Order: sequence, then structure tokens, then C-alpha cells
Amino acid sequence: MGRRSGGQEAVVERLRGGSPGRGRPGAERCRLRGVLRAGAGNRCLARRRGRGRARCERGLVSLAVVDASVLVAFYAADDVRRPETAAHLSSGNALFAPAHLDAEVISALRGMARGNAVLSSAVPGALRHLAHFPVRRMPIAPLLERMWELRDNVTAYDAAYVALAERLDGTLITCDAKLAAASGARCVFDLIT
Repeated sequence: MGRRSGGQEAVVERLRGGSPGRGRPGAERCRLRGVLRAGAGNRCLARRRGRGRARCERGLVSLAVVDASVLVAFYAADDVRRPETAAHLSSGNALFAPAHLDAEVISALRGMARGNAVLSSAVPGALRHLAHFPVRRMPIAPLLERMWELRDNVTAYDAAYVALAERLDGTLITCDAKLAAASGARCVFDLIT
């Protein structure tokens, strides 16, 4: 991986300091828009509630949080959702995930590969790809309070994705229908079925 862009660095710094989830809704998102300029054209493809594909200002990259279920479906060649997950992952969105993403993906691939020699031999290549996959892994510590608030509705692992999507005011891309239907979340879900 090369050097991180100045825009992405600014997002990381804003997430580390302060609490964008408080105050005016979307205020942090508005400040971030001036920082996250895309190379050219409109590459924002985030899906919004009831309106299909959202229309973004020209040249802005949409922020999206991707959960482990999406990457597992992407790496599993026989998963029927693979083409759609590939489209989402290459849409031009700035992708973010909590730091535990890699451990969750490895755990799921391990379970799938047990007793399957062919799949087991393919996993090391998938893990090399995952190590360099362009998703910004964010620390969990700033999300802990919100994760605890969600304890009655989702697992702690899933709560980290929800809390990060809320903090970024971004879409949470998932293949987990149960997570997308959970009550208490204040983020937009893009469910891949």
C-alpha cells in the first residue's frame, strides 16, 4: 500500500478526536465532505432508505462501512452474492471497518475451510489479499460506549460496525439480514441478498 491520501488522513484524525455523533446530525459529515474529494466524476453509489441509489455532489466519495459478511461472501467463490459484493467493494466508496474485521473474516473462512482441502488451500491467497484490501481499519475504543448501548439488539462484534457507520454518518454494507433488521441502529443499511 502506498501513502495514505490527505483526505483519508483528515477523516482518521477527526474520528480520533471528539465525538461526531453528538451535536447537529450530519455536521461531521458536512465537514468531511470538503476533505474527501474523488479523483474525477461522481463515484458515490451509497444506497439510501427508500430512494435507491443516492445522488451525491459531483466529485465526492461516499463513506461506507463494510462488515465481515461482505468480505466472506467476496472470498467464497461459490457464494451467489459474490458478484454483488464485488460491485459494492469496487464502487469507489471510501471503505471503513472496525479493527476486528480481519479476525472475523479469518474465523469465518476457517470454519468454511474445515474438512475442505480445496478451499483450505485457497484461503492463504485470500488472506494475503485481505491484508492489503483498501479498507481503513478503525480503532474500537472510540466506539465502546455506543457498542454497549446496542447490547440488547446485536452482538458486540456487529455493534462495532453499527457504531462506526453512525459515527461516520455512512452506509453499513452487510450480507447479514438479521443485523440489517435489528432495532436501535441509527445508520442506513445496504443489505446484499
